[in-house]
Amino acid sequence: MNMTEFQLLAGESVIDSWTLNFKSPQGGKFNGKLSITNLRVIYEAKFDMDKLVSMALKGSGRPDTDFYIIDKKQIKSVQAVKSFFKKKVIIQTMDSLEYTFDRGMLGIDTIVQAIQSK
Repeated sequence: MNMTEFQLLAGESVIDSWTLNFKSPQGGKFNGKLSITNLRVIYEAKFDMDKLVSMALKGSGRPDTDFYIIDKKQIKSVQAVKSFFKKKVIIQTMDSLEYTFDRGMLGIDTIVQAIQSK
């Protein structure tokens, strides 16, 4: 999907949104916006951190925007990992893929609650 906003499904409403870092199951590292709805977890990857370093060295243009969408019905577990300097939320899906959302030193409790809410 290459668009500036995601489309809500029928009966879907946004619970909240946060700007944070994301590590995809395929290993990409991104900075972007996490939006959690009553039905899905949606991450809009605005900047590919690996591409940004490469682009800065090569002087090329802006990376594309991508969406990572997780249906809440496919979530197997949600884990909060906290240390003083790092706070992460790790979602594991039914197909054993792991999605890691890193908020740095900022709190993650509201994110975990939003993911677990219906």
